[in-house]
Amino acid sequence: MSDNFLSKQGYSNEDAYIQKKEAERRSERDQQRAAQQHEHEKEIHWMRCPKCGSQMEEQEMETVKIDICNSCGGMYFDKGEFEIAAKSLESHDMFDKIAGFLKF
Repeated sequence: MSDNFLSKQGYSNEDAYIQKKEAERRSERDQQRAAQQHEHEKEIHWMRCPKCGSQMEEQEMETVKIDICNSCGGMYFDKGEFEIAAKSLESHDMFDKIAGFLKF
């Protein structure tokens, strides 16, 4: 009677166990692939301009490093750097240095 009940469900205990293990393996594989994809995307986008995709260089100015695009001249701050630069602007020296990088 018990075998008949399991047959009506469509699975035996072994089949259910195998399906569960296969689902776990698929999930692990998917997570590994997602992590690899994330690392790959990080590598190909590292120090690339968000506007034009060209290579960027870090330029050190007093207390911060500003990322500047070699192609379009875009300037980008990492998290927290803008606030540090804004505090330094009070001396006007920092503003002059930033303005020196801009090509009008």
